Amino acid sequence: MNQSMQQLKKIGTIKPKNSKQIKFSRIGLGLEKLDRDVFDPEKVYDKVADTGVKWARIQSGWQRTERQKGVYDFDWIDSIVDNLLKRGVEPWVCLCYGNGLYSDEAKKIFGAVGCPPIFNDEQKKAWADYVKAFTKHFKNRIKFYEVWNEPDGDSCWKHGSNAKEYGEFVISTAKAVREVYPDAKIIGGSVFLHKLDFLNDAFLTGMGDYIDFITFHSYTHDETTVFEKVKGFRALIDKFNPNIGLIQGESGSQSRGGGHGALFEAGWTETAQAKRPP
Repeated sequence: MNQSMQQLKKIGTIKPKNSKQIKFSRIGLGLEKLDRDVFDPEKVYDKVADTGVKWARIQSGWQRTERQKGVYDFDWIDSIVDNLLKRGVEPWVCLCYGNGLYSDEAKKIFGAVGCPPIFNDEQKKAWADYVKAFTKHFKNRIKFYEVWNEPDGDSCWKHGSNAKEYGEFVISTAKAVREVYPDAKIIGGSVFLHKLDFLNDAFLTGMGDYIDFITFHSYTHDETTVFEKVKGFRALIDKFNPNIGLIQGESGSQSRGGGHGALFEAGWTETAQAKRPP
């Protein structure tokens, strides 16, 4: 941060608008990890609306929803979706993660994160049945369905990231969604390593014929670097299907140093973020 930016002085405040007061905006925020019940969302709904965002990304939580084979309890996520919609915020959902009912590996991992149901017919059918049940339940409230989270890394595809596996998984999941909701918007990608060869190989499976958007995640000390990444993503997408849109699905940094997260070592504060030079 240069000296001139550090010397900025407050001269006034901007009066924010609530989400209900804004007709359209591309700006949203993440309400992830509620599938693992790590915080009480009741405490944040009004604060979310006060920021004026129009979108919120949530995670579907297969393991939290299906705790007995073939029985789905959507009460926990019904509350989240309805509270967002009531405040003028549109939810879009990341369909994830695994389920210990169908995978011994998923039983060992908190939230079954990174355990894709792709290894046998029972897993594949259980996932398709869950996706169809989820889509049927929310089709009048959720339009955008993202397939998995950060499959290009071993943290969320724990047996080792594999673009061909992911592309085929997107296709089968998209078919399940659209069997119930033909007008749904399907999102693929959700990548964070920005290795174009992963997306290229996923597209080679035919994935591009089944999706409407690609998402990418970018946590960086300098947001200006994202523009070059977007150029690379856009060129690759256009090679396969120029009608596919591009969404930045995750970004941001901590409001204080320490702790955990993508930029925990950066020593950010809210003031430092506000003064970050362009």
